[in-house]
Amino acid sequence: MKFALVNQDGTIVTFNDDINPDKIPVTPDWPKWLPVVVDDPAFDPVTQIRSGPVLVIGATEVTERFTVRSKTLDERSAAIDERVNQLNKDVLKLIENHETRLLAIEQKPSGGFLSWVRSLFS
Repeated sequence: MKFALVNQDGTIVTFNDDINPDKIPVTPDWPKWLPVVVDDPAFDPVTQIRSGPVLVIGATEVTERFTVRSKTLDERSAAIDERVNQLNKDVLKLIENHETRLLAIEQKPSGGFLSWVRSLFS
């Protein structure tokens, strides 16, 4: 379990994942070790964006709160464009690899279908 060392003014000094909860002293003195609770809603990375965390410091715990919002049309369009561009690069690399193999086997460059397909991506 994750814990946060919190000052009396509500500032966080540090986080620690290696603390044994049974060995944390329970005292009214500051700073205090408080358990960290994560509020992380499910989201679909294709249509939504997760941001955060925002730290909410309570009397008995610290909450890491994430927010989820829908992607805008521009963000979704940019993601699709990025995927298409990567696909174009992958297909072009595949065609170049195939042409290199044909050149090695036939000892002459391909002048047919593969050159035409390659021209589509250049």
